[in-house]
Amino acid sequence: MYCFPGTRRQKENSSKHESIRVTVKRRQQVFLSVYIVLALETRVKMSHDELLGPCGLNCGWCPFYIKGSPQLKCGGCWSREKCGIRDCAKNKGLKICTYCQEFPCKKLYEMYGKMNDFFDEMKKAFPKGIKP
Repeated sequence: MYCFPGTRRQKENSSKHESIRVTVKRRQQVFLSVYIVLALETRVKMSHDELLGPCGLNCGWCPFYIKGSPQLKCGGCWSREKCGIRDCAKNKGLKICTYCQEFPCKKLYEMYGKMNDFFDEMKKAFPKGIKP
């Protein structure tokens, strides 16, 4: 139905169209906000998964990963050439050792038994710690 310019009906239709435009714009903004939040959560989750070793250590907390030293710049468990624990878990199709029927196994006991040596190496490489 045609409305003459300036009539009450045209003003009503105009305000309805404006209301629809505002609603669509708000929905687009909400969608974009939700999309950004989901994208950030996914990125954080991916980073966390990649930095968590099957043994339970978080490589993202290690100074050799964060800063590296002249002798070693570690890219994390999943990027190393060799890691007996990681390779064992991977061969069993596991992301973490906790789900293994043999948990805790001899390999884990040996690795955690060497943590004092690892901490001593960290202290030598980073005597003053690291700065963010």
